[in-house]
Amino acid sequence: MQRKHRPVVSGDLLDRFLEAVDTQGSLHASFLVRAQILMGMRNHEARLMRWSGLRLDEKVFIPDKTKNGDAPVMPIPDVMLPWFEKLKVEGGTFGLICPGEKEGKPRGHDFTARYIRRAAIQVGLPPNLTDHRLRASFANILNKRGVPLPTIQKLMRHSKVETTMIYIETREDEMRQAINLVG
Repeated sequence: MQRKHRPVVSGDLLDRFLEAVDTQGSLHASFLVRAQILMGMRNHEARLMRWSGLRLDEKVFIPDKTKNGDAPVMPIPDVMLPWFEKLKVEGGTFGLICPGEKEGKPRGHDFTARYIRRAAIQVGLPPNLTDHRLRASFANILNKRGVPLPTIQKLMRHSKVETTMIYIETREDEMRQAINLVG
């Protein structure tokens, strides 16, 4: 559980936030933000996504490697499928899904930062929302919708549930509502 509140995109703001990213006009930024908030990907995992790992018929993505070195199968939510199709039309199906400016190189680690910041401000979130907080948003949205913690842990590719708990925000009003269920 977080020691202090840090910004996350809540489930009720998710659509507005993604729309605010989209209105900025970058297909790659829209895709990368979605990969982080809808699939729980780390920034570098999203930027390094390759067409060779995509299995659209199975609705899964298999990364070349991840932070801890393994390559787990990552389910693709239905809402992401049209975004893969849009990028296919734009650039084909070879190499990186969102290539950078230089041939064969990924986008920079801070590519989505300005899109996230502008969208956050537009929907009334703090401007210090970061790509890593999108991953926390993923965990929090799943938690609020009743997804069991072990499932969230697996989706985030954490080896320990304690690591997953670091991402979960619990606010005082939620604790009060929970305690009132007792009596």
